[in-house]
Amino acid sequence: MSRFVLILAVALITFGWAASRSRATPTAALAPCVEGECLPAVQEAPPLPGSVTLTRDQACGDTGYLCSELAYADSLRLLRWPNDQGTLVVHVPPPTHERRELGRRLQRAAARGILAWSGYPFPIRVVERASAKGENPDVVIRWSLALDDGRLGQARIAWRGRASGVEFEVTDFALVTKHPYQQRTLSEREVELTAAHEMGHALGLPHSESQRDVMYPENTASHLSARDFRTMEAVYRMANGALVLR
Repeated sequence: MSRFVLILAVALITFGWAASRSRATPTAALAPCVEGECLPAVQEAPPLPGSVTLTRDQACGDTGYLCSELAYADSLRLLRWPNDQGTLVVHVPPPTHERRELGRRLQRAAARGILAWSGYPFPIRVVERASAKGENPDVVIRWSLALDDGRLGQARIAWRGRASGVEFEVTDFALVTKHPYQQRTLSEREVELTAAHEMGHALGLPHSESQRDVMYPENTASHLSARDFRTMEAVYRMANGALVLR
C-alpha cells in the first residue's frame, strides 16, 4: 500500500497498515506486496548529494528486516530523522467524531503505541493539545472514520536531499476509528498497534515480511517484537540517505 513518487527534488512515500478481512484471528498472505502495493518500488533512486552507496552485503547483516524491500526492488534508500533530533514531539488529539469518553480512550491508546518507540533512538513526547506557545510538533495525528483499501492507518513521508544532508518530514499520520470490514469501532489495542506501526514508518522503518512483527503490512502482530527494535537500531546506525543496491 505504498508508492514512491518523485516530484522535482522532493520524494513522497506513503505507507499503510491494512486490516484483515477475517472476522476471526487476523491472518495474512506470506507475500507482503501485491503488484508493488505494499512497499515503495524503488527502481531508480533519485540523486542525493553526498549520499553513501552500499552493497547488500555491506548493509544487510544483522539488521532485522531492514533490507526486505530488496526482494521487490533493485535498491532502497535508508531515510530517517537526523540522529541529533533530540526529543520528537507528537501531537495526539482525540478523535472528535467519536463520543467524548470513547475518543479519550482511543487517544490514550494511540499515545501508548507511539510512546512504545520512545528511546528508539531518541525520546518521544506526546502532547494532547497544540501548544499555545507556538511550538510546532514534529508529527501531528489525524483521525478519520476510514481510509482507502481497508487501511487502519497511514503515514506519508516526504524527504529532500540537500548538500547539508537529508530533510525528513512526516506530512500525514492518519488513524481510523472504524473497522473497514466489520461494523464496529476499533478496540483500544487495535488502535495502539496501528499507531505503533505507523510511528515505525514515521521514524524510518520499512515493512517487515514476518507476520510476527508489528511492521508487517497487515494487523497480524500482537506487540512490538525484538526484531522490530533491532531493525530500528540498524536504521539509525546507517548513514542517513544511504542507497543500498541489490
